Amino acid sequence: TWFAPSTAFGIHAGTESVPRGPSRLGIMLENNPLNTEEALDQARDLHYNRACIYSGDYACRALLSLALHEGEPGPTSVRDIATRTALPQPYLEQILLVLSAGLVKSKRGVGGGYTLARPPEEILLSQIIAAADGPISLGDFGKPHQDGSCDHEGHCVLLAIWNVAGEHMREHLEDYTLAKIASAAKGTSPWPQLHH
Repeated sequence: TWFAPSTAFGIHAGTESVPRGPSRLGIMLENNPLNTEEALDQARDLHYNRACIYSGDYACRALLSLALHEGEPGPTSVRDIATRTALPQPYLEQILLVLSAGLVKSKRGVGGGYTLARPPEEILLSQIIAAADGPISLGDFGKPHQDGSCDHEGHCVLLAIWNVAGEHMREHLEDYTLAKIASAAKGTSPWPQLHH
């Protein structure tokens, strides 16, 4: 599950916790024979004191980099993506493996690397996050009127609020394509703003 940034990935500076929720990337890191400990150490070093690492953000940054350099010939190497985005290369490799299921295409060997699997106009921000981290949610609170949630004072109302907020978040992220984000990053379209 993709959570709000403060709770998304249970790796904080100075802690050794596991991802909260069934993160596909977390499962992959756990089962992959690569030196994931080194990757996580590098990732921790990149973030300031109270930052937490979440794969959805890394995935979006990696694909945005591909979109920004889409006109360049040939695939982009993981090293180049890591350099442009300041992301730790070992961790980035794991993310791109996950995104290979429909969002990026890979080429091995000399001159290999990654390209977008679809035009950036057809890739939604919500799709990237869901591919990297699973369903988008404000938090793993459960649903109202299920599993005895209404047995506790006022709990059902709060659960309904969290679920509505999560739905608003999903709808907001679905409004952004990679092309739209790349255009804003280049300064050729308006910067994202809160609309009332």
